[in-house]
Amino acid sequence: MQDILRKYAADPRSSEELVEAHRQEMHSDKDTREAMAILHFRGGWKEFELGRQLTESEDPEDRAVGADILAQLGWEKRTFHEESVEILINLLSDPDHQVIHYAAISLGHRNDVRAISPLVELALHEDALVRFGVTFGLSCHDDEQAITALIQLSRDADGDVRNWAMFALGSQTDMDGPEIREALAAGLHDPEAEIRSEALIGLARRKDARVFPELVKEWTLHDVSMLSIEAAEELADPDLIPHLMNLQESLDFTDDQEFQERIQDAILACEKIAGPVLTLSDDEQELDQ
Repeated sequence: MQDILRKYAADPRSSEELVEAHRQEMHSDKDTREAMAILHFRGGWKEFELGRQLTESEDPEDRAVGADILAQLGWEKRTFHEESVEILINLLSDPDHQVIHYAAISLGHRNDVRAISPLVELALHEDALVRFGVTFGLSCHDDEQAITALIQLSRDADGDVRNWAMFALGSQTDMDGPEIREALAAGLHDPEAEIRSEALIGLARRKDARVFPELVKEWTLHDVSMLSIEAAEELADPDLIPHLMNLQESLDFTDDQEFQERIQDAILACEKIAGPVLTLSDDEQELDQ
Protein backbone atom coordinates (compact mmCIF):
# COMPACT_ATOMS: atom_id res chain seq x y z
CA MET A 1 0.00 0.00 0.00
CA GLN A 2 2.84 2.40 0.79
CA ASP A 3 4.19 1.92 -2.73
CA ILE A 4 0.81 2.89 -4.18
CA LEU A 5 0.61 5.98 -1.97
CA ARG A 6 4.08 7.08 -3.03
CA LYS A 7 3.13 6.55 -6.66
CA TYR A 8 -0.03 8.61 -6.30
CA ALA A 9 1.77 11.38 -4.43
CA ALA A 10 4.44 11.60 -7.14
CA ASP A 11 2.04 11.72 -10.09
CA PRO A 12 2.87 14.94 -11.99
CA ARG A 13 -0.49 15.36 -13.73
CA SER A 14 -2.82 18.19 -12.81
CA SER A 15 -6.24 17.26 -11.47
CA GLU A 16 -7.80 18.50 -14.72
CA GLU A 17 -5.51 16.13 -16.64
CA LEU A 18 -6.52 13.30 -14.33
CA VAL A 19 -10.20 13.94 -15.10
CA GLU A 20 -9.49 13.63 -18.81
CA ALA A 21 -7.41 10.52 -18.20
CA HIS A 22 -10.36 9.04 -16.33
CA ARG A 23 -12.64 9.77 -19.28
CA GLN A 24 -10.23 7.85 -21.52
CA GLU A 25 -10.24 4.95 -19.06
CA MET A 26 -14.06 4.92 -19.01
CA HIS A 27 -14.19 4.37 -22.75
CA SER A 28 -11.40 1.81 -22.95
CA ASP A 29 -11.37 -1.94 -22.37
CA LYS A 30 -9.04 -1.46 -19.40
CA ASP A 31 -10.79 0.75 -16.87
CA THR A 32 -8.11 0.75 -14.16
CA ARG A 33 -9.67 3.75 -12.36
CA GLU A 34 -6.17 4.83 -11.39
CA ALA A 35 -6.75 8.45 -12.42
CA MET A 36 -9.91 8.61 -10.29
CA ALA A 37 -8.09 6.97 -7.38
CA ILE A 38 -5.45 9.72 -7.49
CA LEU A 39 -8.14 12.41 -7.48
CA HIS A 40 -9.67 10.77 -4.41
CA PHE A 41 -6.24 10.46 -2.82
CA ARG A 42 -5.64 14.19 -3.23
CA GLY A 43 -9.10 15.01 -1.92
CA GLY A 44 -8.54 18.77 -1.65
CA TRP A 45 -10.53 21.87 -2.45
CA LYS A 46 -9.48 21.82 -6.10
CA GLU A 47 -10.72 18.25 -6.57
CA PHE A 48 -13.98 19.04 -4.79
CA GLU A 49 -14.55 22.08 -6.99
CA LEU A 50 -13.83 20.05 -10.12
CA GLY A 51 -16.40 17.49 -9.05
CA ARG A 52 -18.97 20.10 -8.07
CA GLN A 53 -18.64 22.00 -11.33
CA LEU A 54 -18.95 18.82 -13.37
CA THR A 55 -22.20 17.91 -11.61
CA GLU A 56 -23.65 21.22 -12.85
CA SER A 57 -22.78 20.52 -16.50
CA GLU A 58 -25.41 20.03 -19.19
CA ASP A 59 -23.56 16.90 -20.32
CA PRO A 60 -24.76 13.81 -18.39
CA GLU A 61 -21.34 12.17 -18.67
CA ASP A 62 -19.82 15.21 -16.94
CA ARG A 63 -22.37 14.91 -14.15
CA ALA A 64 -21.63 11.21 -13.75
CA VAL A 65 -17.89 11.88 -13.56
CA GLY A 66 -18.50 14.67 -11.06
CA ALA A 67 -20.52 12.32 -8.85
CA ASP A 68 -17.73 9.76 -9.07
CA ILE A 69 -15.18 12.35 -7.93
CA LEU A 70 -17.30 13.36 -4.93
CA ALA A 71 -17.70 9.73 -3.84
CA GLN A 72 -14.43 9.19 -2.01
CA LEU A 73 -12.54 12.47 -1.65
CA GLY A 74 -9.84 12.07 0.96
CA TRP A 75 -10.55 8.33 1.27
CA GLU A 76 -11.12 7.48 4.94
CA LYS A 77 -10.78 11.19 5.88
CA ARG A 78 -13.95 11.86 3.84
CA THR A 79 -13.07 15.42 2.98
CA PHE A 80 -15.93 17.79 2.03
CA HIS A 81 -18.39 15.21 3.28
CA GLU A 82 -21.36 17.46 4.05
CA GLU A 83 -21.12 19.36 0.78
CA SER A 84 -20.65 16.21 -1.28
CA VAL A 85 -23.57 14.34 0.27
CA GLU A 86 -25.92 17.27 -0.37
CA ILE A 87 -24.90 17.44 -4.03
CA LEU A 88 -25.14 13.68 -4.50
CA ILE A 89 -28.63 13.48 -2.95
CA ASN A 90 -29.79 16.19 -5.35
CA LEU A 91 -28.37 14.17 -8.25
CA LEU A 92 -30.75 11.32 -7.40
CA SER A 93 -33.38 13.43 -9.17
CA ASP A 94 -31.29 13.74 -12.34
CA PRO A 95 -33.13 12.98 -15.62
CA ASP A 96 -30.27 10.71 -16.76
CA HIS A 97 -30.28 7.18 -15.36
CA GLN A 98 -26.51 6.79 -15.51
CA VAL A 99 -26.07 9.92 -13.41
CA ILE A 100 -28.49 8.56 -10.81
CA HIS A 101 -26.53 5.29 -10.82
CA TYR A 102 -23.25 7.07 -10.11
CA ALA A 103 -24.82 9.31 -7.48
CA ALA A 104 -26.29 6.31 -5.65
CA ILE A 105 -22.99 4.42 -5.78
CA SER A 106 -21.20 7.50 -4.49
CA LEU A 107 -23.65 7.83 -1.61
CA GLY A 108 -22.86 4.22 -0.75
CA HIS A 109 -19.23 5.22 -0.33
CA ARG A 110 -20.23 8.26 1.75
CA ASN A 111 -22.51 6.08 3.93
CA ASP A 112 -24.59 8.97 5.26
CA VAL A 113 -27.98 8.25 6.82
CA ARG A 114 -29.52 11.26 5.08
CA ALA A 115 -29.34 9.34 1.80
CA ILE A 116 -31.43 6.38 2.99
CA SER A 117 -34.93 7.78 2.36
CA PRO A 118 -34.25 9.22 -1.12
CA LEU A 119 -32.48 6.00 -2.12
CA VAL A 120 -35.37 3.84 -0.89
CA GLU A 121 -37.74 5.86 -3.08
CA LEU A 122 -35.78 4.61 -6.11
CA ALA A 123 -35.80 0.92 -5.15
CA LEU A 124 -38.54 0.17 -7.72
CA HIS A 125 -36.99 2.26 -10.50
CA GLU A 126 -37.57 0.89 -13.99
CA ASP A 127 -33.85 0.82 -14.84
CA ALA A 128 -31.80 -2.04 -13.36
CA LEU A 129 -28.72 0.21 -13.50
CA VAL A 130 -30.40 2.60 -11.08
CA ARG A 131 -31.65 -0.24 -8.86
CA PHE A 132 -28.11 -1.61 -8.64
CA GLY A 133 -26.86 1.82 -7.59
CA VAL A 134 -29.59 1.97 -4.95
CA THR A 135 -28.61 -1.46 -3.65
CA PHE A 136 -24.99 -0.36 -3.30
CA GLY A 137 -26.06 2.93 -1.75
CA LEU A 138 -28.15 1.23 0.94
CA SER A 139 -25.48 -1.31 1.87
CA CYS A 140 -23.79 -1.01 5.27
CA HIS A 141 -26.75 0.83 6.82
CA ASP A 142 -28.10 -0.85 9.95
CA ASP A 143 -31.48 0.77 9.37
CA GLU A 144 -34.91 -0.86 9.16
CA GLN A 145 -35.95 1.17 6.13
CA ALA A 146 -32.75 0.28 4.25
CA ILE A 147 -33.03 -3.41 5.20
CA THR A 148 -36.64 -3.60 4.02
CA ALA A 149 -35.63 -2.18 0.64
CA LEU A 150 -32.66 -4.54 0.38
CA ILE A 151 -34.93 -7.53 1.09
CA GLN A 152 -37.12 -6.35 -1.77
CA LEU A 153 -34.09 -5.91 -4.03
CA SER A 154 -32.86 -9.42 -3.14
CA ARG A 155 -35.83 -10.67 -5.20
CA ASP A 156 -35.07 -8.39 -8.16
CA ALA A 157 -35.31 -9.70 -11.72
CA ASP A 158 -31.76 -8.53 -12.42
CA GLY A 159 -29.02 -10.90 -11.24
CA ASP A 160 -26.49 -8.18 -10.42
CA VAL A 161 -29.03 -6.38 -8.24
CA ARG A 162 -29.97 -9.60 -6.43
CA ASN A 163 -26.31 -10.50 -5.96
CA TRP A 164 -25.37 -7.21 -4.29
CA ALA A 165 -28.53 -7.15 -2.20
CA MET A 166 -27.80 -10.68 -0.94
CA PHE A 167 -24.21 -9.66 -0.14
CA ALA A 168 -25.47 -6.56 1.70
CA LEU A 169 -27.99 -8.53 3.76
CA GLY A 170 -25.64 -11.42 4.41
CA SER A 171 -22.33 -9.74 5.13
CA GLN A 172 -22.66 -5.97 5.40
CA THR A 173 -25.08 -5.70 8.30
CA ASP A 174 -25.21 -7.32 11.72
CA MET A 175 -28.97 -6.92 11.90
CA ASP A 176 -30.94 -10.14 12.27
CA GLY A 177 -34.55 -11.24 12.28
CA PRO A 178 -37.07 -13.50 10.54
CA GLU A 179 -37.43 -11.25 7.48
CA ILE A 180 -33.69 -11.10 6.83
CA ARG A 181 -33.27 -14.84 7.37
CA GLU A 182 -36.16 -15.70 5.05
CA ALA A 183 -34.70 -13.47 2.33
CA LEU A 184 -31.35 -15.20 2.73
CA ALA A 185 -33.01 -18.63 2.76
CA ALA A 186 -34.77 -17.79 -0.50
CA GLY A 187 -31.36 -16.96 -1.97
CA LEU A 188 -30.24 -20.54 -1.35
CA HIS A 189 -32.38 -21.55 -4.34
CA ASP A 190 -31.22 -18.81 -6.71
CA PRO A 191 -30.07 -20.04 -10.15
CA GLU A 192 -26.87 -17.97 -9.78
CA ALA A 193 -24.15 -19.83 -7.83
CA GLU A 194 -22.60 -16.66 -6.41
CA ILE A 195 -25.94 -15.51 -5.02
CA ARG A 196 -26.48 -18.90 -3.39
CA SER A 197 -23.04 -18.61 -1.82
CA GLU A 198 -23.74 -15.11 -0.47
CA ALA A 199 -26.94 -16.47 1.07
CA LEU A 200 -24.97 -19.33 2.64
CA ILE A 201 -22.52 -16.91 4.25
CA GLY A 202 -25.31 -14.67 5.53
CA LEU A 203 -27.16 -17.54 7.19
CA ALA A 204 -23.92 -19.06 8.49
CA ARG A 205 -23.00 -15.78 10.19
CA ARG A 206 -26.36 -15.99 11.96
CA LYS A 207 -25.80 -19.68 12.87
CA ASP A 208 -28.95 -20.73 11.00
CA ALA A 209 -29.32 -24.53 10.88
CA ARG A 210 -30.55 -24.45 7.27
CA VAL A 211 -26.99 -23.85 6.11
CA PHE A 212 -25.67 -27.31 6.96
CA PRO A 213 -27.58 -29.43 4.41
CA GLU A 214 -27.19 -26.73 1.77
CA LEU A 215 -23.41 -26.71 2.21
CA VAL A 216 -23.22 -30.48 1.92
CA LYS A 217 -25.39 -30.32 -1.22
CA GLU A 218 -23.29 -27.51 -2.66
CA TRP A 219 -20.13 -29.59 -2.22
CA THR A 220 -21.54 -32.38 -4.39
CA LEU A 221 -21.37 -30.03 -7.39
CA HIS A 222 -18.47 -30.04 -9.81
CA ASP A 223 -17.34 -26.52 -8.90
CA VAL A 224 -16.89 -25.89 -5.19
CA SER A 225 -16.95 -22.15 -4.46
CA MET A 226 -14.57 -20.37 -2.11
CA LEU A 227 -17.60 -18.60 -0.64
CA SER A 228 -19.09 -21.92 0.46
CA ILE A 229 -15.89 -22.67 2.37
CA GLU A 230 -16.09 -19.23 3.99
CA ALA A 231 -19.65 -20.09 5.01
CA ALA A 232 -18.43 -23.31 6.63
CA GLU A 233 -15.84 -21.33 8.58
CA GLU A 234 -18.55 -18.91 9.73
CA LEU A 235 -20.90 -21.71 10.77
CA ALA A 236 -18.13 -23.58 12.63
CA ASP A 237 -20.22 -26.74 13.03
CA PRO A 238 -18.17 -29.77 14.17
CA ASP A 239 -20.35 -32.06 12.04
CA LEU A 240 -18.93 -30.35 8.94
CA ILE A 241 -15.42 -31.63 9.68
CA PRO A 242 -15.69 -34.99 7.82
CA HIS A 243 -17.24 -33.25 4.80
CA LEU A 244 -14.44 -30.67 4.73
CA MET A 245 -11.84 -33.41 5.08
CA ASN A 246 -13.40 -35.25 2.14
CA LEU A 247 -13.09 -32.06 0.11
CA GLN A 248 -9.49 -31.68 1.19
CA GLU A 249 -8.72 -35.21 -0.02
CA SER A 250 -10.69 -35.13 -3.26
CA LEU A 251 -9.86 -31.73 -4.73
CA ASP A 252 -6.74 -30.88 -6.72
CA PHE A 253 -5.03 -27.83 -5.20
CA THR A 254 -2.05 -27.77 -7.56
CA ASP A 255 -2.93 -24.34 -8.93
CA ASP A 256 -4.83 -22.97 -5.93
CA GLN A 257 -2.96 -23.13 -2.65
CA GLU A 258 -5.22 -20.44 -1.20
CA PHE A 259 -8.26 -22.68 -1.61
CA GLN A 260 -6.55 -25.45 0.33
CA GLU A 261 -5.63 -23.02 3.09
CA ARG A 262 -9.22 -21.78 3.35
CA ILE A 263 -10.50 -25.35 3.77
CA GLN A 264 -7.94 -25.88 6.52
CA ASP A 265 -9.09 -22.64 8.18
CA ALA A 266 -12.68 -23.88 8.06
CA ILE A 267 -11.67 -27.21 9.62
CA LEU A 268 -9.82 -25.39 12.40
CA ALA A 269 -12.86 -23.18 13.06
CA CYS A 270 -15.03 -26.29 13.42
CA GLU A 271 -12.44 -27.97 15.65
CA LYS A 272 -12.45 -25.03 18.07
CA ILE A 273 -16.04 -25.94 18.87
CA ALA A 274 -15.56 -29.72 18.88
CA GLY A 275 -11.97 -30.08 20.03
CA PRO A 276 -9.29 -31.48 17.72
CA VAL A 277 -10.19 -34.46 15.55
CA LEU A 278 -7.82 -37.31 16.42
CA THR A 279 -6.66 -39.95 13.96
CA LEU A 280 -5.82 -43.31 15.54
CA SER A 281 -2.68 -45.18 14.51
CA ASP A 282 -3.01 -48.76 13.22
CA ASP A 283 -1.91 -50.18 16.61
CA GLU A 284 -4.39 -48.00 18.47
CA GLN A 285 -7.18 -49.06 16.12
CA GLU A 286 -6.42 -52.73 16.83
CA LEU A 287 -6.50 -52.10 20.59
CA ASP A 288 -9.75 -50.23 20.22
CA GLN A 289 -11.28 -53.23 18.55
